[in-house]
Amino acid sequence: MASGRPGSVTRGVLGLLVAAAVSACAVDSTPGSSGVDERVGEARGAAFGNGNFETGTAGSAPPSWTVGTKLNPGVTIQTPQTKAGLNLGGGGIPLTYTLNAASPESQPDPNLGAGASFRWPKFGNKCAVVNDTTSGKNQNVNSLSQTMTIGAADVDPSDGKIHVRFVVAPVLENPNHAQAEQPYFFVQLTNVTKGNAVLYQDFNFSAQAGVPWKTSGAVYYTDWQLVDISPDAAELAQGDQVTLEIIGGGCSLGGHWGRVYVDGIGTTVPGLFVSSTGPDVAPAGTDITYNLSYKNGAATSAAGVKVDFNTPPNTTFVSVDAPGLTCTAPATGSAGLVSCTVGDLAAADFGGFQVTVHIAAAATGTIVNGNYNISGTAISPLLGAKVTTILGCLADADCSGGNWCQESIHTCKAKLANGTVIPSDPPHSNPTLASDCTVAAATLVCVSSVCDVSDDKCGYLNGTGPCSGANAAVVCRSAACDPDDGKCGYDIDNGPCTAANAAVVCRSGACGANGLCMPSGGCNTDADCTGGMWCHESIHTCTAKLANGTVIPSDPPHSNPTLASDCTAAAATLVCASSVCD
Repeated sequence: MASGRPGSVTRGVLGLLVAAAVSACAVDSTPGSSGVDERVGEARGAAFGNGNFETGTAGSAPPSWTVGTKLNPGVTIQTPQTKAGLNLGGGGIPLTYTLNAASPESQPDPNLGAGASFRWPKFGNKCAVVNDTTSGKNQNVNSLSQTMTIGAADVDPSDGKIHVRFVVAPVLENPNHAQAEQPYFFVQLTNVTKGNAVLYQDFNFSAQAGVPWKTSGAVYYTDWQLVDISPDAAELAQGDQVTLEIIGGGCSLGGHWGRVYVDGIGTTVPGLFVSSTGPDVAPAGTDITYNLSYKNGAATSAAGVKVDFNTPPNTTFVSVDAPGLTCTAPATGSAGLVSCTVGDLAAADFGGFQVTVHIAAAATGTIVNGNYNISGTAISPLLGAKVTTILGCLADADCSGGNWCQESIHTCKAKLANGTVIPSDPPHSNPTLASDCTVAAATLVCVSSVCDVSDDKCGYLNGTGPCSGANAAVVCRSAACDPDDGKCGYDIDNGPCTAANAAVVCRSGACGANGLCMPSGGCNTDADCTGGMWCHESIHTCTAKLANGTVIPSDPPHSNPTLASDCTAAAATLVCASSVCD
């Protein structure tokens, strides 16, 4: 699975990819011209040293590149897959070298044979192979890497962005092991200057779902596929050092091999290529449009050019917009092949078209657009760079059932129960969600649509409001509202309450024997007091019995018995230590 900026493996490849890959400038014979056609391009060296592998001796490690050896003890499968998750161990033997042929696309893989579509090299007379031949068993892993400094030559004049483009072709045995044990290949580009920040990662194990594999017996392979890496300006700038690494590995159990072919590493590739852009994120059940851009980066014209686009898994065809091209397509609402005939394509010429597909309403995870290619007469298909779209929400309007969109992870979320902190979601701006209680935030994310500013949680605390008997169960965390002041939780002498729920419904946290809230440590009635004390109800205080010579007290709320500074048998029994009065 490839990763980079969320949702797009191509990391922002724009519109038409028109960078030239010719070795000399084209001459414009138009009267009055300067003699240089800027659109065709200019002579530029490869961004990576020996990126086309045309320098070097067959069977030897490619000059300018570093070959590393490791062992595969088993991969920790991740999303996205990291190099650390490969768990590479020490050891291994070098099986990475230059391959030489008389002409492009002339040699079959020795295990695939002539019956398979794959041929090497893709461009020129040479390419590299990483972890080659059946000797790549025994858990053997090889890496091919180079560090270089980004310069002006690495900027594609068509879009003003830095590009690293190349082609790879994995050829992996499929022993049908567990995913973590299969042969695999891995590609990574890191920005050394910015602390080895990962700009691009792509990992695929043998027979992994979603990859346009072809098979020859127990061997899985793909045609040459384009990798097009174009980070944002904040991630990669001229003067930064980057490291490109391509890794091929045999299975972790030691009995099966895996290798990967590499060619044409630079700012552009010297032949036909096609790329695509699509949305980083889209909700299930909606339409998405892919902008496909094709280019002849070779120095000579290509005949019989066509672009084939297979609708990605979990999508169906909606429409194709390809002015000037002849296209065939499946019926609307069906999955299948969109094939557009370009015809002859002159050196450095380019074009583009759009395909719109519909995402199934029940689809989850991601939509991977990676099964599209460009080919020509005597030019084998080159797969386009994969584009991954995360299925999720972009805004609250994309969510149904009253849910809201957590935009940082593109996930629709259910509203929050009372007592839950207002979330922080930095991308969310309407309203702002910053763990602060605001009316707008509470309306969006809280089931109760209210929150308490004292602790930034959904629902009102006791003593705050407003509330009413009708909505107390929703807006009050206690589900209780005092009718006297319209605030949550019962105040003293209001209820009902019990000893079991007093901590929730009473603002004081205490409930009297009469079923009404009382002050904590206080009383409502004599039954709330212990140790022979009586309740001074007007001040809700348990009081010790009085010594002889003390006047019978007056406590107007006290009615059983009445305490009105009068000597009665009942009053004396309750409040006098002697139980009598005069």
